[in-house]
Amino acid sequence: TLNWTNPVDADFDSIVIRRSPSAFPETIDDDDLVAADITAETVEDADLDVGTYYYSLFAQDDSGNVSIAANVEVENPGVTPTVTTSDASEIDDMGAILAATITDIGTSNASEVGFEYGVTTAYDTSVELAGEYSAEDFSMTIEDLDCATTYHYRAFATNETGTAFGQDESFTTSSCAEVADLIFTVETPTAVQMNTHAVF
Repeated sequence: TLNWTNPVDADFDSIVIRRSPSAFPETIDDDDLVAADITAETVEDADLDVGTYYYSLFAQDDSGNVSIAANVEVENPGVTPTVTTSDASEIDDMGAILAATITDIGTSNASEVGFEYGVTTAYDTSVELAGEYSAEDFSMTIEDLDCATTYHYRAFATNETGTAFGQDESFTTSSCAEVADLIFTVETPTAVQMNTHAVF
């Protein structure tokens, strides 16, 4: 958003704003037009790519004369996605399905999504998928977990600006499977017949 103060001259008519990604526009006709013939003292220039922009504001009087430009350099750092971590599902003793939602893409669609997880919020393991993700749900299956163990996890999404993380959530894997005791019974014969003689 650009803000300025209009001239107080009685013959002031309007403002024209020009923009360039490389250098300040030198005349009222150079480069990209942002606004023309306005008297408001603010304007929003939206949907810009990440980068530096050079703006020149020109004042016009009611005779068509144009002022020297007032220049301002603006850095657009971009916006990371907004991601929300959802509840885990289909939890068993060795795995679970993790889910999340990108609620806002930020400056651009996400190029990678995934989850960090571990037994603490240090999250020592991660899984990710590359692609193009807009404001949408995504999920992944994680396996080879320990039974009867609480895991922390959080979602993340990365676009051209950077990586954003969802909030921490947790789940506990199912109880460890019980191993049945094996009982072997050996019956001792009461007699063995050998050469027609019984041995006791």
